[in-house]
Amino acid sequence: MLNFFKSFYHPATVILGMTLIVAPAAIAQQPQQIEQAAPQKSMTYGCFAGYPDDTFRGDQPVSRYEFAAGLSACLDQIRQLIESSPSQGVTKEDLTVPAAQLERSRQELDNLRDRLDTLDPESK
Repeated sequence: MLNFFKSFYHPATVILGMTLIVAPAAIAQQPQQIEQAAPQKSMTYGCFAGYPDDTFRGDQPVSRYEFAAGLSACLDQIRQLIESSPSQGVTKEDLTVPAAQLERSRQELDNLRDRLDTLDPESK
């Protein structure tokens, strides 16, 4: 899965790393510290691959699709890490709410994809 994501356009993982992994500690940090911490934390969990030239461009905008693709890949990676090491203290109950939120997000993405397909029939 990580190899698949490395071949994808990667700015979404930067935002994902900042929001899911760094955000709790980022409240008291300066933006420059966040930009440095996001790739390091994200790489720890295998969610961040960067650009093909191994650079980090935290100031680049991403589309909703790019963000959703990065979020999905990172959540899949985190789920695999949790399932492979249950002794870390994460229980099925801890994942119940995030799983429900993920399902709602998938439904919303499906709805958005359907709406976009009706706007641009050539995109199929």
